[in-house]
Amino acid sequence: MDRSFLSQPSVVEASRRFVCVRLATYESKEEAELLKSIFIGRSGELENTTFAILSSDGKRQLVRSGRSPSFAFGGPLNLAAAEMVSSMNRIADLYAKQSDASADDLGLPLLKDFRLALNVASCDNQPLIVSFADDRTQLAEINKALTPLAWSSDFIGQFQYASVTQLDELESVKGLKLDAGFAVIQPDAFGVSGDVIAQVRPDATPAELKDALNLAIVFHQRHSKETSKQIRSARQLGIEWKTQIPVTDPGRPPGRGRPPGR
Repeated sequence: MDRSFLSQPSVVEASRRFVCVRLATYESKEEAELLKSIFIGRSGELENTTFAILSSDGKRQLVRSGRSPSFAFGGPLNLAAAEMVSSMNRIADLYAKQSDASADDLGLPLLKDFRLALNVASCDNQPLIVSFADDRTQLAEINKALTPLAWSSDFIGQFQYASVTQLDELESVKGLKLDAGFAVIQPDAFGVSGDVIAQVRPDATPAELKDALNLAIVFHQRHSKETSKQIRSARQLGIEWKTQIPVTDPGRPPGRGRPPGR
């Protein structure tokens, strides 16, 4: 997605008044159908990125949809970003609520599954927090303890999140020593494995949880990536990301997924 818009501080601030949804283009047939109902490019098929601002019922497009925000907000970046912020604030005013949702109302912002979460975290150069327990009640308690931190001003937007009940899903992670709790993972450059940089037991105090997240931010290392080199290195290592449904973006070779860790 167009980081030149979405990383602008003013856009980030305006986005806090919205429910922001990040769909995983080729990782869900249902999500793909929804995206196709919003925007289809010249190919007539779902393309790799889609941008839209929708009404609260998700049925009405409030700005022009397209591959990126530039479809709705054109011109020089600074002016386009300012126009986007103005439009977002105007829209948010129309849907203003009397009270804000709490962290418990929002829940933990989990990705679909651990495999996808690890790859997304690598793509975004962020640590991945994964909660795990074979007992679903215990896992719910762990997630509940994490939720206020995920939405706090200290950590919002700093991590990706996943949750698992089967420890064998984490077999690609090195350094995990607990049977339940949560771990912060440093994804590898291709998003197919990772190393634990912090882990906390299920009965940790809020202060211990916060310390672990702060420690993970300090020790997390960003990967420097350039698309052509990333693709070449992945092919040399025999790594290829396999999407759940076929990739139909005309910019990708038929039958190929996107580059791993991108």
